[in-house]
Amino acid sequence: MSFVPAICPQCGGRLNVDNRQEAAVCAYCGTPFIVEKAIINLTANFTTNNNFAGATINVTGGPSAENFIKLASNAYESGNGKEALKKIDRALELEPESSKAWFLKMKITELLFTIDKPNAKDTITYGKNAMKYASSNRIKTKNDIYAYFLKRANEIMTLADTKLKDVSSIKSAAWLNATERQKIANPDAEYRTKLLTLGEEGLRLKKEITDSIVTSDENVQDKIVELANLYCSMCEADVKRCKYYGFHLSKSAIEKRKSILAGFKEGLPEEKRNSISDKRVTLNNHGCYVATCVYGSYDCPEVWTLRRYRDHRLSKKWWGRTFIKIYYAASPTIVRWFGNTTLFKSFFRKRLDKMVIKLNNKGFDDTPYND
Repeated sequence: MSFVPAICPQCGGRLNVDNRQEAAVCAYCGTPFIVEKAIINLTANFTTNNNFAGATINVTGGPSAENFIKLASNAYESGNGKEALKKIDRALELEPESSKAWFLKMKITELLFTIDKPNAKDTITYGKNAMKYASSNRIKTKNDIYAYFLKRANEIMTLADTKLKDVSSIKSAAWLNATERQKIANPDAEYRTKLLTLGEEGLRLKKEITDSIVTSDENVQDKIVELANLYCSMCEADVKRCKYYGFHLSKSAIEKRKSILAGFKEGLPEEKRNSISDKRVTLNNHGCYVATCVYGSYDCPEVWTLRRYRDHRLSKKWWGRTFIKIYYAASPTIVRWFGNTTLFKSFFRKRLDKMVIKLNNKGFDDTPYND
């Protein structure tokens, strides 16, 4: 076996290759290459520099950070997050203060995103390093990174909003008894929590935008307003989701949502803060617990009628609002204790059936209803 020096055509790494082989794999970047081409690369990297002492021959070569950045960029563009991360880490080993490399590593985190590991903290760290090591166009680099933070926040929150609105996997809960419904509610509660955490991750990214940028840049303000409205949409979708298994948000959960929304609104001009309604994150699940238990669904003709009566008649009177408040305080516990018994369902079914018929005769429709 005869080994000769060569240079990897991809990363520029200095190699020893068997010139009797047609192909080999670079020990530095892991890229396959044609041996003959690598040997030619070595010849091309000899440079002759004349000085007063005479001719000096210098051999240039070794793994190049710039080449690894190109390899990482190619992997990123093709959607290969693991390979892109591997290549960009090699670039940073060679040139740890490369703003370009840190900027690309920031973007690569999006390919490694999962609901369990959203990577917002890493995104921020890498973005800050890109700003720190920027040697030229520092203002442009900073603005590009802030724009990416807002873009990434929007992407992960849009994903969360879409998934919270997808109730196909839990819709059957409304038709089940209390015990079976709980089997769906428990794992879904964990799933919901993970999705809602993406709203907090979005806020984490937003908070990196300096106050001076927020107050002076109307385009940035509009993007933050969009994030705030996305978070409101997430909260509304979550409340509707919980209706399928009768879950009621605690006061602490609602206070937390108000605090997160306040974080999104922070720094915005007053008129834009006022355009974002706090009521959207303070909504709670006021489902007809007893009726849903008796009829097996929150969305059925009987419950649609009762919900209309609640919203269009009871809620208009002081005594009706008092009844609603007491009902929603007590009925979840009553249903949890007795909702799975035949006696409970039989007792309330007879009374609710009569009530629904009377309400239909009085003009309360039994058609689909969104409250």
